[in-house]
Amino acid sequence: TDGTIEPAGGTILDLETMTERALPAPEGLAGVSDVTDDGQIAVGSYRTAPAFWSATEGWVSLPVPSGYTTGYLTAVTPDGKYAVGYVVPTGSSYDRAPVMYDLASRSMIDVPNLPKLDMQHENLNQMGFFGISPDGRYLLGQMSWSYVLPAHPCTFVYDRQTSTYKMIGFTENDKAPWTPDVPNTYFVEAASMSPNGLWVGGSVYMVEALAGSEYPTEYQAAFRYNVQTDEIEIYNKAGENDYFGMVILDDGTLLCGNPASNPYRFASVRSDGYHIPLQDIFKQVYDVDIMATLGVKNTGGPFSASADGKKILLNTDPNTSYLLVTPDPLADIAKKVNLLGNYTISPVSGSVMTSLKSFTITFDRDVEINGSSSAIKCLKEDGTDTGWAPVSSGGWVANGRKVTLTYRTRTLEAGVNYTITIPAGRIRLKGDNKKTSPEIKITFTGRGTDAVRLVSATPADGSAVA
Repeated sequence: TDGTIEPAGGTILDLETMTERALPAPEGLAGVSDVTDDGQIAVGSYRTAPAFWSATEGWVSLPVPSGYTTGYLTAVTPDGKYAVGYVVPTGSSYDRAPVMYDLASRSMIDVPNLPKLDMQHENLNQMGFFGISPDGRYLLGQMSWSYVLPAHPCTFVYDRQTSTYKMIGFTENDKAPWTPDVPNTYFVEAASMSPNGLWVGGSVYMVEALAGSEYPTEYQAAFRYNVQTDEIEIYNKAGENDYFGMVILDDGTLLCGNPASNPYRFASVRSDGYHIPLQDIFKQVYDVDIMATLGVKNTGGPFSASADGKKILLNTDPNTSYLLVTPDPLADIAKKVNLLGNYTISPVSGSVMTSLKSFTITFDRDVEINGSSSAIKCLKEDGTDTGWAPVSSGGWVANGRKVTLTYRTRTLEAGVNYTITIPAGRIRLKGDNKKTSPEIKITFTGRGTDAVRLVSATPADGSAVA
C-alpha cells in the first residue's frame, strides 16, 4: 500500500497473519494507497483513473467529472463506505481537483463551499483530499502544494456536517497576508490524519529573522492539530527543528522522523513535551539495540500505524521498510524513558588511573545542575568512604550538554577499585526541573605511582625490518 504504480496491481499485507495478497491488474497498471480494516477493499488507481479493488470484484474504475481523465484515491474509511482523492484534467501536469465517492453506489459526492483562494489570494487549480475520518465527516484537504515561492500551500479540514472548512495554522484574509497562529510559520508542508479523524499531524516550514543578519533562518518543524478545537501546536523550541511529523495516533501522539528532508531518518515519539528517539525507547525499556538487531544504520521514518498504536510501519530508506510490533502502544512505552538516561563518561568508566582529577559526563540534551555536590560519594571496593568531594568552586558545573566533576588531585592505591556515585536527580534538563537524571555510577581502578616499565616490544629489539 505504498502507492506504487505497477502491472501487478499492488499488494495487501495482512499484519495479523503476515501473509500477502496480490491485487492483479490484467488490463493495465494499478496502484494502492489505502485499505479497509478487513482487507476486503483497497483504493488507489487503475488504468490511471480513480478506482478501488474489492475481494469480490477485483478492480473497479470510478467515474470522473467532465474534462478529467485520470486521478487517484488517497484514503478510504475503515468500513469501505467512502473514499477520497483527486482527479487530473486532460493534458495537465499540475492541476488537481478533489473528489469524494460513495463506493457502494460508485458515485461522486458533492462537497460544497471548499476554499477558493490560497495564501497568495490565487486559485492555482490544485486541490485534493488526503484523509478522511471513519464516519466520513472530516476530510483533510490541501491546495497549491507545488507552489512554494512565494508560499501558496495551505492545508484545511473540511466538515461535511456543516459544509465548512478551517485552515490549519492560519487565519484567512481575502486582501491582506494570512495571519499564522504561531509566529514565523511560512506554510504547512505536509499533513496526515489520525485513524479516528480527530487529529492532524505533519510538518510546517518556518522562517525566522536572525539577529545581526539580513538572511533569515529556515527550518522544518513537526506539528499537531486538534480537529475539534481548531488548535495547532508547533514543536519548534531550541533543538526541535528538523523534525518531520509523519504519523499521528488516535490520542494525538505524533510519530516523527529526523532529519526532516532526509529519506534516511531516525524515528521518534513526541511524548510529554519532547521527541523521544526510538532507539532510546528500546535500549532503556527492553535493553535492545534496535539498529544492531535489524542490521540497519537508522531506525527509519514512520509512515503508517494501527489505530491502537501497537503496529507501526517504518522506512529505513526509500526501498526498505519494516513492521514494528510492540506489546503496548508505543506512546505509553515512550513515557518510561528517562531523557537523561543516555550519557557518556570521560575518562570512560572502568579506566585505570594513577590519580583522580576530573570526569566529564556528556548527555544528549542541554542540562543544568539540580543540587549541590554534597551527596556525591567516592567509595573503595570494600565500602570505605574516601571522604573525597568535588572542589567547592567549579567542581560541579554544567555547560551545554556536559557536566564536569573536578577533584583536588588524589593519588589512587594500586589495584583498588573505586566508585563515584551521583544520586538520582542531581542533574536536570535545562529549564525543566521535572526531568532529572538517574543515579550515575563511575568506576575506576588505581594504578599506583610506580614508574611505567617496558614489558615487551614488537618487533623485538634488533630485528631486521624492510
